[in-house]
Amino acid sequence: MTPKQYEKWKRRRRLGRFRFVLLLGVGWGVPFAALFTLAFPLAIRLSVGDRLSSAEVLFIALPVSLVGGVVFGLWVWSRLEAEYQDYKKGLIQYRDYCRSQGEDISLEDELRD
Repeated sequence: MTPKQYEKWKRRRRLGRFRFVLLLGVGWGVPFAALFTLAFPLAIRLSVGDRLSSAEVLFIALPVSLVGGVVFGLWVWSRLEAEYQDYKKGLIQYRDYCRSQGEDISLEDELRD
């Protein structure tokens, strides 16, 4: 994680996991469902020759896409949070090392959540 990514995640994580997953996951899931609704009948027709109605495809696509979006959002949250904590731990170690060398260094703004 770069310093710029660290600062960006520090701001975004203030949304909380629920809102982040809702915005990212559902925000990703709904457009994916629309795309899936358009592409799925074509794939079915090419593979099976059977055609489902748009309502049937949407009935399948929307819940699958929303669940997929939530899983994706949780995965992104977990990955970014782990990187954030690792970066923060590195900052603390760097601060402590500098202080042990007699340097007066303050990273309190960077470490504040």
